[in-house]
Amino acid sequence: FIDFFLLFMMWAVMMVAMMTPSILPMLMLYTTLNLRRKSQGQESASPMLLLFGYLSSWILFSLFITLPQYFLHTNGYLNMMMEPVHVYLASFVLVLAGIYQFTPYKDACLNVCQSPLSFLTNNWQDGKLGAYLIGYKHGFYCVGCCWALMLTLFALGVMNILWVIILTIFVLFEKLSYNYPQAYRRIVGIFLVSWGLMLLA
Repeated sequence: FIDFFLLFMMWAVMMVAMMTPSILPMLMLYTTLNLRRKSQGQESASPMLLLFGYLSSWILFSLFITLPQYFLHTNGYLNMMMEPVHVYLASFVLVLAGIYQFTPYKDACLNVCQSPLSFLTNNWQDGKLGAYLIGYKHGFYCVGCCWALMLTLFALGVMNILWVIILTIFVLFEKLSYNYPQAYRRIVGIFLVSWGLMLLA
């Protein structure tokens, strides 16, 4: 149980650190709208509640991702640095993440993540609970967008700080690729699939 809890805490801290930058545009927009509502005498809530709701989605994801992590860890499929012992595992994860870049589910979730104003307009809820739920729902779409990319940490090592930084930049650029969203997704997808196949070769 202690090992599982420590793995969960590791994932939770890592997800909070990696995904907080990508919620900043939504947070800034919500803050602006909240200040406007407050100046008009309407009910407002702290943007930190929205942030907490968003991060709650990723903490919940951390719990789910800890399950395969714990299985691989306890059955000797990962070394002490949490890197895969067998190349087939790394290859499978990279190819899976690459293929997901081409799916309509990825496209739908990414569209939501790239449209904070539209999301707030369609999902606005008043009050403190409303702010939390807005963040949680947005985080749900963000998890749907990025879960496969997070799995690549199994391929390159969960403790690989360089890949964590690169992945954080990947995710941030993906959300900012408004002009060429499909091109960016496909380039990343082809790169990951090719990388996975090269490992097998």
